[in-house]
Amino acid sequence: MHISNVQRGIYPECMKDQLSTAYNVPFICNFEVDTDVTKLSDAVKKIITANPSINVHFELRDEEIM
Repeated sequence: MHISNVQRGIYPECMKDQLSTAYNVPFICNFEVDTDVTKLSDAVKKIITANPSINVHFELRDEEIM
């Protein structure tokens, strides 16, 4: 799968400073002790499946960003 033009622009910026959170905003979400972990896990998997752009990673193959 090839990357989009937008992703092609973001990738080099991310590689310049790999510790930057400019394109990766970490956060903590606290849940109640009695949270149903199975239901939560299933819900997260459904979100990722419905929005493939959330589950993206890049790699360099033969000088091409994939």
